[in-house]
Amino acid sequence: MNIEKYRFIAHRGIHSKNVDNVENSIPAFKFAVDKNVAIELDVHITKDNEIVVVHDYNLKNITGISKIVENLNLDEIKKMNLFNTNNKIPTLNEVLDIVDGKVPIVIEIKNEGRVGRLENKLYNILKNYNGEYVIESFNPLTLIWFRRHDKNIVRGQLSAKKIDGISKALNFFLSNMIFNIFTKPDFIAYNILDISEKMYKKYNKKGIYLIGWTLKGMDEYHKYSSKCDGFIFDNYDEFENIIKLKEKFYEEKN
Repeated sequence: MNIEKYRFIAHRGIHSKNVDNVENSIPAFKFAVDKNVAIELDVHITKDNEIVVVHDYNLKNITGISKIVENLNLDEIKKMNLFNTNNKIPTLNEVLDIVDGKVPIVIEIKNEGRVGRLENKLYNILKNYNGEYVIESFNPLTLIWFRRHDKNIVRGQLSAKKIDGISKALNFFLSNMIFNIFTKPDFIAYNILDISEKMYKKYNKKGIYLIGWTLKGMDEYHKYSSKCDGFIFDNYDEFENIIKLKEKFYEEKN
């Protein structure tokens, strides 16, 4: 993993609810490609075994329709609009066609259920993709699946001090990275507000990159720039400043 390519990552593309390029939409990904910025996106599997790019398990927040992705076929999902636009929820293949290797992709695997079906489908799709990508997940079993099937795929453990929707015991194990002994992640993506200098030094010493999510603006960047190897950013209003920062960063590297 060339961490310099992942110094700045656009969270669900470069998006805004007030314009056409809403999160996890084709316009948002095109915008990020045009700005030469790495992309973070989320994937789920449908009832008919297709992979779609969407964050929530339930589509209510983004389509107004309370349906679970995994209970729907792709043609049902394609009838829904994203927010108040004419954009549709894209398939992963549609996004890969747009990105076409122009920028790196961070693929977050949304799988809190039975591990295997989504991972296997994703693995077979990525075999035919020539661009650069890494995968990440909150679910350590997903990382173990990829480690067993292809150790060359770069894997990241997502975590935070407090993870919603899980037991206190599981939260303790995930937040303290106890599963890392089995998952052997190449990088950790941690809630930026929970990252400390001590944590950064700990993983830096082990050769594990630390990526902070989700950077909201320049104030947070200046506060955490010495504690992270990379950032997933999510502030449309400040993205131009972050892009300028990215360009300056690479100029200094070269």
